[in-house]
This record gives sequence, structure tokens and C-alpha cells, in this order.
Amino acid sequence: MSTFEEVDPNFVRQKLNDPEFQIVDVRTPLEYQRYHIPGSILIPLQYIFDLVDLLDNGKKIIFVCEHGNRSAVACLQLSHLFKAAYNMSGGMQAWLKRGYEVEQGFDEKAYLWIKHLEKRGYVTGS
Repeated sequence: MSTFEEVDPNFVRQKLNDPEFQIVDVRTPLEYQRYHIPGSILIPLQYIFDLVDLLDNGKKIIFVCEHGNRSAVACLQLSHLFKAAYNMSGGMQAWLKRGYEVEQGFDEKAYLWIKHLEKRGYVTGS
């Protein structure tokens, strides 16, 4: 049975540097590029099943999206694979409303998913 906990952005912010947690952003690359939580890993929801092995199942996982709906879907489908799973209520909109720090653009954690899809033959270089 999949169970997860709804948490607010303050909880997530307190876990930013906690090695027991990993934050996964399930939005699209364009949404992630505009702004994202520092240190979050981009894995678009449509690829989450194919790339779940990128994540450390020994850690607690926090799923994030724009409003909290797509991340709730990820929690429902994958929470049984992790030590504990959390959905950030209100998503990035709630995070921004509180004035919490964000990063823009792409970093190495934004490219992990595409590199793994390429290795598996899903994507070919141009």
C-alpha cells in the first residue's frame, strides 16, 4: 500500500541540506528552468517510472511540482519504493509565496534524466 505525507514548504526548506532527504521536481524542463528549489533533481513525471532507479530508495523523498497535484501522483505511485515519501502541498507556488530561495536555469541535476534516457536508447543526439 502506498502511503505518503503532505508537508508544507517550511518542512521542505528545513530539509534542504539534510542528507536523509532527496527532493525530486516532477515538472517539465521548462518549468524547472524558470525556477526550482536549490538541490532538487528534475525527473519529469512522464519519465518517473523509467528513471526511478536514479533515486536512492534508502532516503526519504519529497516530490514537488507547480501546485502539488503531479507530485501527489508521483507519491501515490512510488511511495512504496522509499523509506518515506512526502508531497509538498501547494507546490512551487506555495514555495514562491513564502519568498523562499530558488535557482534558475539548468544545473547538473537537471540533466540526469535526459542522460539516462539517452543511455537507454529513448533519445538520440542531434
